[in-house]
Amino acid sequence: MPLPVRSGRFCRRVRRPLLVGWIAAAVLAQVGCGDADYQSAAPPGGSVAPGGVTPASASASTPVASPTMGPLLAPAETARMLASYRQFWAVVTTASQTPPSSWRRALSAVSAEPLLSQLLDGLIEQTRKGLVDYGTITVHPRIVRVDARHASIVDCQDASRSGTLETDTGVAKTVGSARTPFSAVLIRGADGRWRLSEGRLLGDSC
Repeated sequence: MPLPVRSGRFCRRVRRPLLVGWIAAAVLAQVGCGDADYQSAAPPGGSVAPGGVTPASASASTPVASPTMGPLLAPAETARMLASYRQFWAVVTTASQTPPSSWRRALSAVSAEPLLSQLLDGLIEQTRKGLVDYGTITVHPRIVRVDARHASIVDCQDASRSGTLETDTGVAKTVGSARTPFSAVLIRGADGRWRLSEGRLLGDSC
């Protein structure tokens, strides 16, 4: 699918390898121009941590007290956010290989609306075309913004060992990029679990 990407200081439309066929069709490929692009999925409220935040950035026994992080969150909570993000990719890259009856249950464990419905629609369309996913995506997430119920993550993924195959022939139809920039918004549900509610492909390399 044509994705709007940034090239230098200007914007243009190009065709690029898909991340994973139905996933790329489901995420919001909305990109503008300028340095703010990489934080375009950040939710209102809270503030940006320019260097990103990882569980290693603070003691495991003390809450994150940096004013750049908005409300105080224990390092264990940021670890849960990152674990939820990684689990999302583990689930979505194998979903097309499972029975359709299991899709909603599996995806609802790692995604929330509106992304959940977009993912389900993408799976249905890909299956109709006789395609199935293969391979894995290596993620390198960083938390850049957080409040009590939302978190924004940026990622430079290696999707070069993933893509889509023709179900009947096993012939590869697409392959991902080794440097795929991606951002996501996670929301914490009533059950305390973090799920992706929005995803964006950012540009054509990172």
